[in-house]
Amino acid sequence: VDGLPLKELSLANNQITKIQPLVPFLENGFNIYTDYNYHSENKKIELHKNPIQDCPLDIIAQGSAAVIQYFKDIAEKGTFYVYESKMLIVGEPRAGKTTLRKNLLEPGYKVQKNDVETIGVEVCPNWQFPYTEDVSKPFIANIWDFGGQDRQYPLHQYFMSADTLYVLLSDDRADNTALDKWFSMIKLLGGKAYKLIVVLNEIKRSSGVTNFKPKKYKDLGFEFETHQLDFSKDTERMQSLRAAIQKSLSTLPHISMALPGNCEGVRKALIKKRNEKIDYITYSDYEMACASVGMHDAAEQRKVLSYLGLVGDIVHYDNDDNLLDLIVLNPHWIIEAIYAVITHQDFDETHSKGRFTRQVLFDFWQQPVGTRKKVYKESECQKLLPLLLKNQFDICFKLKGSETYLVPLCMPEDLPDHEFEQNRALVLLFKYEMMPPGMLTRLIVRLSDDIKAELVSKMGIVLETKAVLAKVEEYKLENDANKYIRLSVIGSPAAQKDYLAILKKELLAVQNHWFKNLVYDELVPCICADCQAEKVGHFHKIADIQKRIEKQKKIFHVEMATILIFLN
Repeated sequence: VDGLPLKELSLANNQITKIQPLVPFLENGFNIYTDYNYHSENKKIELHKNPIQDCPLDIIAQGSAAVIQYFKDIAEKGTFYVYESKMLIVGEPRAGKTTLRKNLLEPGYKVQKNDVETIGVEVCPNWQFPYTEDVSKPFIANIWDFGGQDRQYPLHQYFMSADTLYVLLSDDRADNTALDKWFSMIKLLGGKAYKLIVVLNEIKRSSGVTNFKPKKYKDLGFEFETHQLDFSKDTERMQSLRAAIQKSLSTLPHISMALPGNCEGVRKALIKKRNEKIDYITYSDYEMACASVGMHDAAEQRKVLSYLGLVGDIVHYDNDDNLLDLIVLNPHWIIEAIYAVITHQDFDETHSKGRFTRQVLFDFWQQPVGTRKKVYKESECQKLLPLLLKNQFDICFKLKGSETYLVPLCMPEDLPDHEFEQNRALVLLFKYEMMPPGMLTRLIVRLSDDIKAELVSKMGIVLETKAVLAKVEEYKLENDANKYIRLSVIGSPAAQKDYLAILKKELLAVQNHWFKNLVYDELVPCICADCQAEKVGHFHKIADIQKRIEKQKKIFHVEMATILIFLN
């Protein structure tokens, strides 16, 4: 490797399952790039579209140092395998999600006329069955049953992920089953490593004809298997579906990946605590659990904690000093608290309009409300509130100089009356064929430090600094089904450019953190005389402008000096 004048190694679109032989390249400055972490630079190894099995994709995404350390730990500590995974049941309300969950956990379950509709997420851990690839080993699946109400969609995204089996339920009696939306969300949030089963619930259907058109979705690149059944009577088909689900869970890509052997003892100690109904522990508790299995080195303890986070055994927010001491063993402890805030009418747009004080929130959490039986102690509330804030779940922010918190997701759609001279603004548009629900409200939370006079809503925010006045908002074009986010800045040319760069950076940070697979275009408005005269003018893709500049072609109907400020 040392003697090779190699700058790039392209191994994409192969059947490579093991990357350990590439470690010498990594030790000499190369980086591996997959579908999850693409960058354009020298000294890279392209491994897109390969079924890598000997290193977790999340570790590859962390860079060469993490990959080298992983294989070093495997060599020194030995290996063990985790036969456990997550299954997400999604779909519209009343599609049969709860019935499927209960049927999996209780074979022979009889459909109830008045099954309680799921609000938020119902997590059912420890569904056990023999590992289909080696029946001598037990397999554990954790079932997440997602509520289907519109208000809950933005929160589902916090928990939808890759390395997961998605089971999409559709009430096949209905003509409009909103499957397009769910396929798009699964593709966006599931990445490349998910599996998908579509279940068509035919309860009380007189005809065998289905509304579902599988070819439409397979032509779009989706891979899935389809099962049709009536939960009220199709016992054999339910057995077939159960077997298919168990097979899909057992063959998820990450199941065949090893963890360093020193993780096993610590993992068992933490699972024991979780089975004792302990929702979370402190870092000191974790150190004691490590010591109980003979692990005393602090650096080794930190590495094991990171590995256990990768497989979903724990949740640890090591990027926030306020949360370093919190290690969550039961994710439902967090989920129930967050969904309660977003879904309860006390906080919605027709009541408190997404506003609360710290004390109001704590009082709400400390007593059972509606279907939520869980209550939280004062000390637990103090741990939960930081999770709702900027750079964590991006759900709410605190107004400067006030005790009031705002939840943009629960606020009215329209901004309060205000003045903003749009024709003076420097504008950048982001265009999406599918814009994830809640993405704009996350961005609003991230930008809230510069909010002007509480000018904020579910769909936008007005910002002000000493140098600029700006607006970030959802934007629609006439006769256009696409979604847009419009960034507008008023100020001196230099100030406009600088602040627009800040807005763009924050938007891309939200996209890269929560929606790595999101497809979008950046657009700038045309400023030719004809477009300026029209109420709705023409827009240019920045990518197209860059290509034309590179090819030294003339840019028609655009003033070069104005456009170039976007091309940094």
